[in-house]
Amino acid sequence: MSLGPGGKQNWLRDGYFGESGQHGQSMWEFYINEEGIEDTRQKGIRRVLEERTLWPGGGDRLLLECAKKLCVNCCARSLMASQPDFQLQKSMLVDEIEQSGHLVMFFPKFHCEINWIEYFWAQCKRYAREHCDYTLTGLRARIPDALASVKETTIHSCYHQCLRRIQAFRGGVTYGTPDYDNYVKEYKSHRRVYFHKEDLQ
Repeated sequence: MSLGPGGKQNWLRDGYFGESGQHGQSMWEFYINEEGIEDTRQKGIRRVLEERTLWPGGGDRLLLECAKKLCVNCCARSLMASQPDFQLQKSMLVDEIEQSGHLVMFFPKFHCEINWIEYFWAQCKRYAREHCDYTLTGLRARIPDALASVKETTIHSCYHQCLRRIQAFRGGVTYGTPDYDNYVKEYKSHRRVYFHKEDLQ
């Protein structure tokens, strides 16, 4: 959000404030545009904070943002971000996914060894490579079969392997050490996936 109203800032959904969220607050306002016509625009941070009685009085001002970005309530953006309705706001991606009846779980970005879904995808890709004719149409036809080919025993095995890796990292064990190998014995290399023998038949 910008300090002043309008501009290129995003349109936000209505907020609320008060101890139990009893005060609703619109994030847009009416104004008279250059043609003299009543129009709507986004409120700026200053207006929102003034309506919540959080903007300092007596002619004092808040900076839009602190240079150090370590403050809690010394600049307008950090004060706005500390409000309950802003902290509880979900992203548009999460909203859309949850409205369709699914759960959203975000995993660490570059830690494929503790993200068990990576091993599921690896098994699916292995099946697709072995059974498709390497055309786009053939690949599309094989994707449902590839997803269905992974047995529950393999999924559970991958999941428990990831739990053991997480346990090792939480215990302060360094990757690649003998102590680490004691946690995860079935894996022979960083990205290799362990499968039960009966799953590969």
